[in-house]
Amino acid sequence: MSAALDRNALKIDVAASKGAWDEMATLMRSVNGYVSAVESLDANPVDVFQTKVDLFYNLPELREVLVNARGHVAGWTDIGMRLSGNIVMQIFLFGHTLTSVAREIKGIVKTASDAGRALAPAERTRIVDLLRHLQSSLARSAADIDGQKPGIEAFLALITTDSTPLQQGAADLGKAIPKVQSNTADLASKYVLDPLSAGIYKAIVELGGKILQRLQALRNTLEPLARSHDNVLHSLQGILTLWTTIKEKYSAVIDVLVLTETSLETLSILPDLMDIAAESWQQLSDYVIAPPAPSSGRFLMIGT
Repeated sequence: MSAALDRNALKIDVAASKGAWDEMATLMRSVNGYVSAVESLDANPVDVFQTKVDLFYNLPELREVLVNARGHVAGWTDIGMRLSGNIVMQIFLFGHTLTSVAREIKGIVKTASDAGRALAPAERTRIVDLLRHLQSSLARSAADIDGQKPGIEAFLALITTDSTPLQQGAADLGKAIPKVQSNTADLASKYVLDPLSAGIYKAIVELGGKILQRLQALRNTLEPLARSHDNVLHSLQGILTLWTTIKEKYSAVIDVLVLTETSLETLSILPDLMDIAAESWQQLSDYVIAPPAPSSGRFLMIGT
């Protein structure tokens, strides 16, 4: 007996795959924004000429939260780069391997088709081996991503603990920002009428403006960060589903080739099947690897 193969049997759902990547990109972008904002903030007193300026002198709780947060965010560089880098690289490498395998399978099929015969046992074995190689590659990719989940979840739990006080209580940025603004004005006013202290006045005003800008930038990251933490499992699962679903599709095609006779009709479909598989994967690869448009909100790699 022979079983039919659908020309789209190995085609990926490009729209859903792009959506899975975009969800992951949103997660990465939100965390990266928070990390960058925290790293840019220094709540310690600053030397200004012959004096020391502390714009957080009446905000000890906020200072403590910011210091703790800065001590924790450094781990994101390794976690984020490894996750995004691996996903991008694996998509690219699998696409390259898929194109090569498709070319070889099409050559095998052409030899048999030109001779007007079904696949010889050795030819069918070779095609199955090539498909199993692709299947194993997909399984390794899924296992690698799945293995990174605990570290990502632990990191997000840590920075959620750090960032929560910034939205409520004594370290609430909504209340702290006006205090820092008032502190800046009060400290600068001590030097505004003294011509000899004009440099100190200017330095305090500039320092206050810089800190206020950075506190506001940090505040702007908190809501999307909270949403990212809530959606992390869903985002990661979307990427995993891409690999696991395609791996299952390869299993179905392999079953057809291993468990049934392969008719001339099946042979005529195999080249199309491989071309469509490679083409759809290339569309995803191009989308992920191409630089994002400035207005797209997309995200390629940590730190860009």
